[in-house]
Amino acid sequence: MIKLDDLLNSIPPTPTFKGEWASVYFEPMMGSEEQLTIVVAAIGKDGSCRVAPAIRPHVADVMFGAQATAFRNIVNLVSESLEQHLRKSISFYNWIPPVSGVKLSKVRDTSSSDLTGLLRQAVSLTASLAALNLESLEDEEVGDESAEGSRADQWPKLFSQAVIEQHPNFQQFFFRKFEVSETARPAKIFYLSNKVAIN
Repeated sequence: MIKLDDLLNSIPPTPTFKGEWASVYFEPMMGSEEQLTIVVAAIGKDGSCRVAPAIRPHVADVMFGAQATAFRNIVNLVSESLEQHLRKSISFYNWIPPVSGVKLSKVRDTSSSDLTGLLRQAVSLTASLAALNLESLEDEEVGDESAEGSRADQWPKLFSQAVIEQHPNFQQFFFRKFEVSETARPAKIFYLSNKVAIN
């Protein structure tokens, strides 16, 4: 049986890593006013910063076809420019985009468990085409631990352990990966059996 008191006592404290994030918007057709989030960036109050593309390469290939390479080059140029600016000034302000049709979003103050958490907020709030893009950043930071939930969120691990204590044969169904296509990163699924998928 799951012990509710143990789960409630394991609620993590309020995040203490303070910082800010912003997204970079790109207008692919001049004058259309259509905007895509192409880059997300975060700065910690400790001076750390990180910039990440917000559109995965295979998504760009599908969206832009023969022009995908040129689009990716723009994304890389913008990423490098913003990262250089952030490392130099530790601020989003006064950044000048290297190409026209690119602009910085409103800068948002927030808190999370770490810098990657700030980037995840940027992605979830502004980049619908990048829902899985930050998994690679998380994998770099937490290695194999990411297979059983990040350090910031221990609930999945605690829940799975409680279930496995009662039903050891369920262990094979927790923290599974499901491959949708060869070009896409496998989906991480909390619990996947022949009858049920829970995420």
